[in-house]
Amino acid sequence: MRYLTILFMFCTFAAAYPLECMDITDTPRPSPAYDLGQIDIVDYDLEITILDPDSSVFDVSAIIEYVKLNDDTILTFDFEAEELDSSWFRGSYWLDSFWSRVPTVFEDSIIRINTAIDGASTIGDTCRLVFVIDYLPFSSGIYRDLSPDGPIIYTLFWPSLARKVFPCVDHPGDRATCTMKLTVPEGLTVAAGGELIDSAASMSDSGCVEWTFRIDDPVCPYNFAFAIGNYAAIESTALGGSLPVNTFPFPSDFDATAYDIGRIPDMIWRYESLFGDYPYSKVGWVLTPMAVWSGMG
Repeated sequence: MRYLTILFMFCTFAAAYPLECMDITDTPRPSPAYDLGQIDIVDYDLEITILDPDSSVFDVSAIIEYVKLNDDTILTFDFEAEELDSSWFRGSYWLDSFWSRVPTVFEDSIIRINTAIDGASTIGDTCRLVFVIDYLPFSSGIYRDLSPDGPIIYTLFWPSLARKVFPCVDHPGDRATCTMKLTVPEGLTVAAGGELIDSAASMSDSGCVEWTFRIDDPVCPYNFAFAIGNYAAIESTALGGSLPVNTFPFPSDFDATAYDIGRIPDMIWRYESLFGDYPYSKVGWVLTPMAVWSGMG
């Protein structure tokens, strides 16, 4: 069987056990940003733009809201993007009512940003930074493949690959809420963690649609997940109709996956009988290539 299905029991849980690339994904990397104890990130606002699924690059921006934990002014974030041209990277700092460009240095596996221009913030203050990266190449973290129904793009941030895509504190101990806005070509379906807030055609002439999802339960970065492709979106329920179940098979594999989809309500009932009330607002299930396990709920 070339494809496998995964049931997600958490709102934004991404499970992974790659059959290939084990050296990349099986062992969590240390988090220099977490070990320094400079900040506690409370929210990410991510925008990922994929204008062409056949392209080798995409754009990403991240607005990061955090609480200061010490007096350091040069802040460190985990970031390990491959083949990054520093001219495509910009960092800014929120000062009262406007964004101000600030000195930013990319050093192998980290980004350092100098916030010394802000003399007002102190320990315990909530601050914001924005990072903009243009032409980021697809590599670890976000993958491209072919499904029976066309191109597919999907995430695998477990155990420490979120830093391959956006600056973050890439550690299970640093949990935050998140908004994900995904701009993709019209005609493709986006499945993602959290709640779908909106999907609307872009105001530009790009022929794209913006999909916006919100994760209100604080989770660590490896739980931010999405898949993009020619999916069939199926809505059903569990727990007597009280819990929405959103599933995303490939249209050509619908018959082969119908059995697994149909068992989800029984699985939810069984898990509740063993572990207690299901704590989130929905269950999600998505089909992805078997080369790397991935998904979202």
